[in-house]
Amino acid sequence: MIKDQDGKDIIDQEQVDRLVDYAIGHGVNYFDTAPVYLQGQSETATGIALKRHPRESYFIATKLSNFSNYTRENSLEMYYKSFENLQTDYIDYYLLHSIGGGGIEHFNARY
Repeated sequence: MIKDQDGKDIIDQEQVDRLVDYAIGHGVNYFDTAPVYLQGQSETATGIALKRHPRESYFIATKLSNFSNYTRENSLEMYYKSFENLQTDYIDYYLLHSIGGGGIEHFNARY
């Protein structure tokens, strides 16, 4: 991460691109992200970097990270936004983020 002129953390996309290129060039084919990683910038940066490679050459995992406003509508919005951020028409692994937090009542409310 680097900081902008206001001190806000931003991603160095060129560095992300280089890291992804290096990883793919050395046999890595699984990339895991989430909407909440890096203050919400991870999916977008990952999508930009991966879009430059053939889609069939890697797997993408992301997560439903609906921690605070977990209505069905908000969960679906997060789901569809992940496709947009990752610039893909399919996600290989869609995981439920932090399902054990809060006990069974919290789990039932979220899912």
